[in-house]
Order: sequence, then structure tokens, then C-alpha cells
Amino acid sequence: MMERSDKYLSNIEKASSIPSIDVLMKICEVLDTTPDYLLLGTIQGEEKIEENIIQKIKILAKQKGKIEKLSSFLDWAIENDF
Repeated sequence: MMERSDKYLSNIEKASSIPSIDVLMKICEVLDTTPDYLLLGTIQGEEKIEENIIQKIKILAKQKGKIEKLSSFLDWAIENDF
């Protein structure tokens, strides 16, 4: 567990105290999240992954028949909770 007082954690929540990096990392561990998500609401690298996928889709769109295969695969992945 956190091994910190409720008052200390409450002060962090209210922004009355600033946690050390060690405490921040422990909070993330306990909450099973990342500092990026906790502080910014984003998953580390999420935007980079999306940009990469979009770039690949653009490349496939230029190749005959490839975009249709990708679309079919995506439909399958959605239907099968992939």
C-alpha cells in the first residue's frame, strides 16, 4: 500500500502538497496507471501510435486493394473484440 497518512494524500489531492517523484510513482503503481495519464489524462505514446497508424493507412490507401483488406480486418477486429 501507500504507507502515507490520509491527511498527506488528501493534501496531494487538494494540491496543498506536491508529492515527490517516488510518491507519485507509488500512487501510479497503486492505481495501476502511468504518470502521463494521472497528470495529463493521456497514455504515454498514445498520440504517437495514432499518428503512426494514420500514416500507415495513408500508405495503404495508395495501394490497390490494400485499404479494402484493412477495412475488412478492422471490421473483423471490432466484431470479435480483438
